[in-house]
Amino acid sequence: MPTIGSPPSPLALAKGLRRGFDRGSYRRGLAVGVATLLQILGQRRVSPVTAAVVFPMEPVFALAFSLALGLEELS
Repeated sequence: MPTIGSPPSPLALAKGLRRGFDRGSYRRGLAVGVATLLQILGQRRVSPVTAAVVFPMEPVFALAFSLALGLEELS
């Protein structure tokens, strides 16, 4: 019997990982990969200063889209 704070056994971890991955997980991973690739390709066409401003703004854009789609609420 594991105690509180003890790490999970490798077998329990493997079972949890198998259950945790579904089609949506692979789609999300693909979407992240495509988005990153597009950012890298776009960075080639803009100045380094513009790229340095746009890359850190990614979380701001993500929040804006999430708010626009109604997935987040400001409290």
